[in-house]
Amino acid sequence: MTLYKWTYHKTGTVLLRGILERVGELTEDIAKASKGVHCVRHPFEIVASGYKYHKRCDYEEWLVTPNEWDMRNLSAKSNIYKEILNELDQHDGILFEIHNAAQDAIRKMSKEYIVAKSDPRFLSIRLEDMSTNFKGTCRMIAEHLEVDPIKFLEIASPFDKNREGYFSKHVTNPARRPHTYSMLLDDFHKCEILSLDTNVWEFMKEYDYEW
Repeated sequence: MTLYKWTYHKTGTVLLRGILERVGELTEDIAKASKGVHCVRHPFEIVASGYKYHKRCDYEEWLVTPNEWDMRNLSAKSNIYKEILNELDQHDGILFEIHNAAQDAIRKMSKEYIVAKSDPRFLSIRLEDMSTNFKGTCRMIAEHLEVDPIKFLEIASPFDKNREGYFSKHVTNPARRPHTYSMLLDDFHKCEILSLDTNVWEFMKEYDYEW
């Protein structure tokens, strides 16, 4: 079975790849996929999670390589992404994250969800449900892929973020990080996110994402 992992930056790419590559052969060409899973995440959480992750991450080359960024009239001495985030205060750092690393993912996600939902090869899931209802979401994926749900859960269980002893450098245990965005983002940030694309608000309503 040829599978396609349809994700965006900070929407469960590592998680979904780890599970699906144990079930079938992953392809980077969506046209060649027989089935696949499309994973979305609350846009506010993409920003908040990305902000915290990019401040501490030093093993992704683009984060520590000088480049030109959209500064939005913000003032920073460095032109290295990680250093900029650590130089700015939290409010400005989140604004910088919105208009740089997060914007492409949010724009694409808020447009492509319609395509994914109309393609019977794909099951759309929310990343949040992999935290709050891991077994139930895995059963949905197994049914969609037409594989044995018990065997699928055995394959997927090492990626359950709620299990004791779970660790990944890419994620934070949700028990220690409830609703990150509600603690970091203010209304100004949220309005900036909604202004990235006219589809963002419709996308949020479609997936029952709250303001």
